[in-house]
Amino acid sequence: MITVMKKRGIAVEAYRLGEETPEEKDLIRKGLIVKHDGEYEIFSQESQSGIGEIAKAGDYFKVDEGGNPYPNEKNWFEANHRHLKGDSYEQSPAELDAWMAGDPDDGPVRTLMEEGRLTLCEEDPEHYFQARLWGTKLTAPKDAVLVIYDFEKREFNFVNRGVFDKTYEIIKKE
Repeated sequence: MITVMKKRGIAVEAYRLGEETPEEKDLIRKGLIVKHDGEYEIFSQESQSGIGEIAKAGDYFKVDEGGNPYPNEKNWFEANHRHLKGDSYEQSPAELDAWMAGDPDDGPVRTLMEEGRLTLCEEDPEHYFQARLWGTKLTAPKDAVLVIYDFEKREFNFVNRGVFDKTYEIIKKE
């Protein structure tokens, strides 16, 4: 395990689902967001099963460098982001546990695997990390980073390695 923290001063653009912003309308037009009776399917970079991540009206979505949206639950987003201006926000820095392929798989990673929440697929390096998150199967390549937001609640996600290198700093290696 390593300990990581978001770098300070990195702004992200975020929008609330259901507000019909131009960004939301554009992603709906492109098929990256699909609206269903108060719920939304968000097709992030990690959505590989043909089913998007499930979010609700009022939740937020961010857009990554590749133009892919990804959801953030409303209460979590508002508790962990500072509004800068307009649609720009900064995520509050907090120390988080993280794991990379090749690190010892003890502690939280082993527990997530034993509980069936996480699978590591050596035979498929493009989909090495696999988990059911946000109501769908998400995958990430072997060079991605598993970031644990709250282990007690089993809240974690995969972060593309390029995005990780730009937006996180490693505080401590064990």
